[in-house]
Amino acid sequence: MRVFRIAKQRYARSASEVLSGDGAAEHGGRWNLKGVPAIYCCESLSLCALEILVHLPRGVLRLYSFIELDVPDEHVTHLSADTPTDDETAVNVGNNLLGQDGVLVFSVPSMVNSIERNVVINPVHPEFERITHGEVQPFPMDQRLVRR
Repeated sequence: MRVFRIAKQRYARSASEVLSGDGAAEHGGRWNLKGVPAIYCCESLSLCALEILVHLPRGVLRLYSFIELDVPDEHVTHLSADTPTDDETAVNVGNNLLGQDGVLVFSVPSMVNSIERNVVINPVHPEFERITHGEVQPFPMDQRLVRR
């Protein structure tokens, strides 16, 4: 499975930085509590951009970079479309799937576009090295995306 991750350029100086899971561990996310590392990705670069845009303050567009990853299909756990996504349930489901005893990767329907899927990678899983990746590259977003 090919997936993508977009990160602010200041946190994307190297692949190891983009793939550390530190940001999610520091701030928490829909599928992880603070202190639990996770790497949030998407099936497409466009969905990655939407996932960022939905959270940006009006008129603000920072500089971003992206990385493409290859995840072995047999290591992806697909959660069903009826998996509850309310904050409390999602974070509990995610925390149960993360960590050294969890799964390597799980995919969930995106909240922004439920037809496509987000992919959460477990950076502390013993088989994390099975995920391969390309180089970090600039991802210029069109300023018109934030003009409203």
